[in-house]
Amino acid sequence: MKKVKINELKKVETEFDKLALLPKNTSKPKKKKMSKLEKNKRNPKSGYWARKADSAWYKIQHSRIRYCIVGDADFTGIEVSEDARRCEGSLEIHHLIEKSQHSKARHLIENGIGVCSKHHRFDVELSAHQGQVKFYELLRINFPDKHEFFLKYKFTNTKDYNYKEAYETLTEMLNED
Repeated sequence: MKKVKINELKKVETEFDKLALLPKNTSKPKKKKMSKLEKNKRNPKSGYWARKADSAWYKIQHSRIRYCIVGDADFTGIEVSEDARRCEGSLEIHHLIEKSQHSKARHLIENGIGVCSKHHRFDVELSAHQGQVKFYELLRINFPDKHEFFLKYKFTNTKDYNYKEAYETLTEMLNED
């Protein structure tokens, strides 16, 4: 067995002490973890921006639209009961092209129409969701521009969409009013 001198041991101890005083992992600075909200704000295609753009779109629509389209419609050629023709409930905004189907049409101003709650969802004979055949026939006869818009976008689908840009555009439109 080899004998070690005391001076050599002290030398080794001081080297260990120096190593212990050095900061650990000096090569890379630590990155601050981003919250989920911060990540969503950085992604222009996130649900965060989609919800903000939706909210701005609805505000614009409610400032433009004051009545249910069925109330003033001409029913010539459409067999609909008198009860189905009466408007009931609060004013709602209907997307002609579903939000999930066509993301680029989702926030276009032309994509919105005013309907009462009855003609939006509840009337089986004449509503945008349950009585669609007669509803879109009524739209074709009375609002040909809306019907053309519907036909243009109904059978196409897009996924790549920048919701942040849509939100910014809609916010500018709100501020102009």
